[in-house]
Formats: sequence, structure tokens, C-alpha cells
Amino acid sequence: MTELVPAFAVLEPIAAAGYLGVDLFFVLSGFILTYNYLDWFQRLERRAYLRFLGFRFARIYPVHLFTIGFLALLLVLAIALGESLSHPENFSVEDLVRNLLLIHAWTTATLLNWNYPSWSISAEWFAYLLFPVVAFVIVRLRSPSVLLVSAFAAVALQLSLGSAFGFDFPCCGSAGSS
Repeated sequence: MTELVPAFAVLEPIAAAGYLGVDLFFVLSGFILTYNYLDWFQRLERRAYLRFLGFRFARIYPVHLFTIGFLALLLVLAIALGESLSHPENFSVEDLVRNLLLIHAWTTATLLNWNYPSWSISAEWFAYLLFPVVAFVIVRLRSPSVLLVSAFAAVALQLSLGSAFGFDFPCCGSAGSS
């Protein structure tokens, strides 16, 4: 980028931190969801929960399904034309089912498959499934200090579980290191 437009060199630190964009998106989405839907979960009711999930599913799934379908079509076409796939193990039927169910990023497996960027949609779906319960708890814990302590406890739990399962966290060094 800077070879073409040297003035863009000032943007290199921002571009180098671009991977944090997904994290920022998730945080902002959490605030927006809380702002828009917190009142829905004064009580945990099946109807409100299913309505919320229906709205969220309708927002993310059609494009995901289209992308998977388009990719499947390209794979079938490539195979029909005798082209070899560089990583055929990334396109198993089992992984396709996980992708279609939006659960493919819920395990410790690090292998990306089918629609590679859709790991974020899978994580988003997981958050949507949990949001009503979290919102219900937030409604009950109106105290800012209790919410802050709860947030820190949640982060500590995430880091502990991540470390136990061998995940690397950029903020804290690699798991298992001392």
C-alpha cells in the first residue's frame, strides 16, 4: 500500500492491528444488542427468546447459506472439470454439516474449512444463543460495581478455560508458557 501512496505510511500501525476489527465488531454488537433487546429479557420467556433468535438467524443465515452453496457449486464444478483440490480434507461432509448448523467454531479444532471466514458467524451465533440469559442476568444485577466484577470474572474464566485447552491469547502470551 505504501509503495503506491507513501502518504498512507501513517496508517500502517492501524492496518497492522486490523485483526482487532472482529473483536471491536463483537464488542460494538454487544452494546447494540443490549441497547435494543435488554428490555425483552426482564423475564426469561420462550416466546421472546425464540423471537430474538429468529431475528438474529434471519440476519446472518441467508448470506451464510448462499456462500456455502456457491462454494459447493464451485467445488462440484472443479471436480467435474478434473481439477484437483489443494486441501480436499477441508471439505468433508461432516464439516459441511457443522458449517450449516453454525457450530463449526465451537470446538478447539483450529482447522478452517468450507467458508473460512464464517468462524466469526459461528461465534456470533453462539453469542446470540447466550445473549438472552446474559441479558436476564444484567437486568437483575443493575449495580455497576457488580456488573464490573462479573465482567472481570467472565474474562478470568475465559482465560483460565482457554489456558486449560491450550489456546493462545495475544494479550497474555502463549498457553503453557511461564
